Amino acid sequence: MPKTKKKPEKKEIIEQIETDRGSKTIVYFTGEKNPLEQFGTQVAIDILPLFRDILENIGKNVNKISLVLNTSGGSLEVPWPLVNLIREYCKTFEVIVLEKALSAGTLISLGADKIIMLPYSSLSPVDPAANFIDGEKKQVKRLEIEDIIGYIDFAKQKVGIAEQNALADIMKELSKEISPTMLGSVNRTHSLIRRLAKNLLYLHKNSISEKQVKEITENLTQNLFSHRHLINRREAKNIIGFGNIIEFANEKTESIASNLHKYCSEILQMNTEFNPLTILGEKNEIDYSVPRALIYSNATKYQFISSYKIVKTPDPSGKPQILINNFENKWEK
Repeated sequence: MPKTKKKPEKKEIIEQIETDRGSKTIVYFTGEKNPLEQFGTQVAIDILPLFRDILENIGKNVNKISLVLNTSGGSLEVPWPLVNLIREYCKTFEVIVLEKALSAGTLISLGADKIIMLPYSSLSPVDPAANFIDGEKKQVKRLEIEDIIGYIDFAKQKVGIAEQNALADIMKELSKEISPTMLGSVNRTHSLIRRLAKNLLYLHKNSISEKQVKEITENLTQNLFSHRHLINRREAKNIIGFGNIIEFANEKTESIASNLHKYCSEILQMNTEFNPLTILGEKNEIDYSVPRALIYSNATKYQFISSYKIVKTPDPSGKPQILINNFENKWEK
């Protein structure tokens, strides 16, 4: 009977990447286990001390650091200090995008000398999107800067309104739907993102032209019209303006990265259905823990663990009510 092929472990996969890329490797993977409102994770500022610990262990002045990244985005406060921190420890910095490095993940990638993309890797626009409360209906709505710009451009270019008083009336109508403070906040964030994108591009080991910086920044912050647009590697290289910053992964890199993605997805139970009744079984109450994000190097492993208390309570209808209380969240080494 043939032997079952042993699945590669974390250390083995990271060693394979380091040999393949000639680098020291760090993996940062934020999970998306369903339901996302319960288990989804994003880039957050609390990762900085963990990266500092890992980088201190790696040591300074290494030739190259590869950050293997998979995330749907998160806090805009993170990309600038994280990229600068990593660059303190290496001569060359590259990002390997597994499935996606969206929003804040794209900003992190902008600070890399090379962005290695697989056939299914995606970047995204970095224009701000936020949730706001509709005053009358008390409903939470999603707002993108391009929604506002599109509304004004529609009035000016498609309808042909040019008179300043008419445009002022349009802005008054807009402020009835979205508060002036929210409009100001989105505008400020948009300006911040543009500045961040440019400054991250200026960090490149081999300086890039002002024309290329401008092209990349404008495409990512205003020209794609949707925050949800997924940018594949050919579009990033040939249309967005990255050019030689984008490197297509070869077959070997692709195979190793694919194994790493599967490994991380299994650790984070991303393909395992969350069914509280199955977890409870015959019990009415149980403690349940699940890893939600990973930061790995060859020598160090951090997992973000969330703990929940799941309680089943009887209901007159005969259908049990399930209560899920998240009582602890922490990074564990």
